[in-house]
Amino acid sequence: SQQQMQLVRAVAVQVANAIGNAQLYFFIQDQAEQIGSLLREEQKEAAKNEAILESIADGLLVADDEGRVILANAALGQMLSLQDEDLIGRPINEMLGIYGTSGLHWSKTIENWAHNSDQVEPFALLTDDLHVENRIINVRLSPVFNANDFLGTVSIFRDITKAVEVDRIKSEFVSNVSHELRTPMTSIKGYTDLMLMGAAGGMSDSQRHYLTVIKNNADRLKSLVDDLLDISRIETGKTKLLRVYLDIGDVVNDVVNGHLRGRRQDAGKEMDITCDIPADLPTVSADKEKVTRILTNLVDNAFNYTPAGGTIRVSARNLGDVLAVTVADTGIGIPAEHLDNIFDRFYRSESEEVRAVPGTGLGLAIVHSLVEMHGGTMDVQSEQGKGSRFTFTLPFEPVVKGQTAELVTREIGNG
Repeated sequence: SQQQMQLVRAVAVQVANAIGNAQLYFFIQDQAEQIGSLLREEQKEAAKNEAILESIADGLLVADDEGRVILANAALGQMLSLQDEDLIGRPINEMLGIYGTSGLHWSKTIENWAHNSDQVEPFALLTDDLHVENRIINVRLSPVFNANDFLGTVSIFRDITKAVEVDRIKSEFVSNVSHELRTPMTSIKGYTDLMLMGAAGGMSDSQRHYLTVIKNNADRLKSLVDDLLDISRIETGKTKLLRVYLDIGDVVNDVVNGHLRGRRQDAGKEMDITCDIPADLPTVSADKEKVTRILTNLVDNAFNYTPAGGTIRVSARNLGDVLAVTVADTGIGIPAEHLDNIFDRFYRSESEEVRAVPGTGLGLAIVHSLVEMHGGTMDVQSEQGKGSRFTFTLPFEPVVKGQTAELVTREIGNG
């Protein structure tokens, strides 16, 4: 009947709703179980990451894009003698000066990056040292990006106190040994020179040959001792700059005409030596003795590793903020795999061409350190078999108001 049909329809609707609700229930239950499983995996992964983070011996600090600390591990708290509540949620700028003047560069850089994130290079890296309770903590700071979005910064802290102390002891030992070697070496060299000049009377050819061998090796040993003393003084901070208003043309003239061309003549090694020093270059505030040492080491390297018939060219340019000095040669060149290490102490290539030239492996390390002391930079371009270009920069410093830096130019001959 019509009434029964209506009842059946009503029941059918209720049954359909019940079935739909049951299916929805099972679907929701299944989704809940999947979400729960994912959540448990995430919690397990988070716990594992936290355990790894806490087990790292180096301190780690993460700041967000506003420069506020959002993460720090236990090692960091121990290094800096700070608790989590002293760190988490605090802006980095509140830590400015907490360790005196040390670490200011690091903390201010984080603040600057947070305020000028569009100017931060993705692979920027900054290093600084914190002095905490007679300990030295090295910090390395890097920005964190997701695609082009600046997310914040990460800082890695490492206690380098023992390493610094070991390095200090080593430098003092090298310095002491070098000083002890210098005294007898001066006597050996002096008396050998006197004998070669005939102060002890006539000599046979064999005797003169033997004395010449002694003299040459004494000169090599003196060079080694001088290099060791120089690098030791630089590392221990005993090397100071005596800045004057310096005309680079004077230095190039002394080194090229007074030293390099003299070496060419003594060695009987035919070589084209040219200079390109504009007469209108401004003076720089620099230590004349140190700049002379830099240039001498570079031209000596060029002379040593450039065969007869080659060319050495010394040039200088005003690049606006800095003076750039380049020593280029047509020598044996440097393999690409060695370019990253050539400024390391005692580093020398194992190639026969390099080993054929006596050396300590300290010359370029000294050059690099002296350039950095002036606030300059070193750059090298080289191709094996074609030659090398070493360029160092010296920043121009403004003349004090009321003073003038007189520019004296010299004409430096070529050839």
